[in-house]
Amino acid sequence: STLSSSSAASDVYKRQTINLLNSRLTTAFTRFAHPPSSSSSSSSSSGSSDSSVQSTGLVDLSHIGMTTDTAASVAQLALAELSRYTAIDVLVLSCNSLGDSGLQIFLSVLSSVIGSISSLEMFDVGMSDVFVPALLKLLHRYPKVSRLKIGDNHITHTGMAILAGNNGAAFPSTLTQLHLGGNVLGDEGVYHLSQALKQPSNNVAFLGLRNVGMTVVGLSYLADAVAHTPSRLTELQLRDNDFTGSISELSCIVSFCSALSLLDVSNTNLTNDALLPLLHTLTADPTHMKELILSKNEFDRKTSVAVRAYLLSYQCRLSSLDVSKMSTRHISNLFIPLLEGIIGNKSVTSLNLSGNCLEGPAGEAAALAVGRKLRLHTLNLAGCSLGPSEMSNLFDALASNISQLKSLAVSNNLGGEDCIPSLCRLMSFNTHLTKLEFQDNNITSVESMMEVGTALLNGSTSMRNCRFGGQSATANVASPAIRLLFKDALAPGRANRTALSYLKHNHPKAFWESNWPTNQQQQQQEVGADALFRCTPTGEIRVVSPFALSLDMHCRWLGSDHSVVV
Repeated sequence: STLSSSSAASDVYKRQTINLLNSRLTTAFTRFAHPPSSSSSSSSSSGSSDSSVQSTGLVDLSHIGMTTDTAASVAQLALAELSRYTAIDVLVLSCNSLGDSGLQIFLSVLSSVIGSISSLEMFDVGMSDVFVPALLKLLHRYPKVSRLKIGDNHITHTGMAILAGNNGAAFPSTLTQLHLGGNVLGDEGVYHLSQALKQPSNNVAFLGLRNVGMTVVGLSYLADAVAHTPSRLTELQLRDNDFTGSISELSCIVSFCSALSLLDVSNTNLTNDALLPLLHTLTADPTHMKELILSKNEFDRKTSVAVRAYLLSYQCRLSSLDVSKMSTRHISNLFIPLLEGIIGNKSVTSLNLSGNCLEGPAGEAAALAVGRKLRLHTLNLAGCSLGPSEMSNLFDALASNISQLKSLAVSNNLGGEDCIPSLCRLMSFNTHLTKLEFQDNNITSVESMMEVGTALLNGSTSMRNCRFGGQSATANVASPAIRLLFKDALAPGRANRTALSYLKHNHPKAFWESNWPTNQQQQQQEVGADALFRCTPTGEIRVVSPFALSLDMHCRWLGSDHSVVV
């Protein structure tokens, strides 16, 4: 307010802003603008008719503080950097306070030079219905735009009617991705969109309609559009709308969209009346869906049984299932049918059950699923009321190294001190897990956390990301010494862990013991016919051979060539 009190001060402020933007632009173009390809250079030297067309890749101008006042200056700076190009693959203007006038100024300057744009990303730029006619002209100016991302703006049904044009004929046939989420379209806006989707020239494959104020009325418009025209939709985002009263609309959409591979209907107030027909439709034709997100909707045992039937159906190709925060009722056996389906399924690699009650039998079923499900790579059980017994069973299943799980989230549970021995075994012996989140499990003992960190430091794990503290009232203790220990254990390229992984991979009969024998007699009893080795804090591997117990052999990791000296 002080700077804007006088025009002189305002001019100084604008010049300082432009200088700052200039430095940011230089960094952005240095990083993202690619030089002309060799094919373009060769065509130019050969005198081809389109030799002047040179293309740059990604031009990312997001989060650089552009406003209406600075739009023209930034556009001129961008033109100076793009003077040698006539085509842009991806132009990103997201998260700038441009407004309608700023967008008009910037794009009018840029379009005077740039002849082709393939992708426009303008999330959260203050766009309203006023700019939509200019956006429509821009699409006509650049008919090869395939991705249009204008979410989180202020477009209403009025702007959607203009964008859809005369019965939707304004959509370019090259448009394959349309992101409209976060605008206030309402059911009337979805109606105008559905008219565009009915056109034979429609090729939209990705449709983002999250949080657009749609109800079951708008959902019926969308279902009518895909029912009357062969749809090419492969990904459909509908989360954060209100589909109260929906029955068959979603199942209709899925049945007519034969190529649909991703469906996101989280937090849409769906009941069993809508979920059961949807799951029955998927069970009848399970070959196309790859990712299904049902979180924050109603869930009971009938729905769980229907999910099991879908997962066990012949030719099910689902790879990711999200049923997080589905029920607040503490029914311990509610998710057991679903977990039985996970155990029998051969395609699911990612499962999100966070925010559900899995205490007792359901927690044991989850541990069993981890132990038997070889293909599962990502599992989220955060906030599932897992007690010490369920957590211990889960960690022991992972310590056996049968599972191929790479990412596990068990934060905000009730593990406590009793699960520490199993957690230490997991840290010591699991070689597949790369990410673990176990913060907020009410582990208050410094000694227990030090044991976990030491097991991670000396173990054979491949872990690179471990969250262990927390922010809630049940946060685990995380003293400076504990943080330093975990930081050291998770440091990339640690010699001891890398060398140990190398030895264990190339010498499968060798095994590791945390308690090192102190005398030859104890060594002879424990070693048997196998080699015994351990990592020392200095990065050495100490090996005791059963054939030369009096000899200490030291293996030191040399570097990137995977060589070990004995």
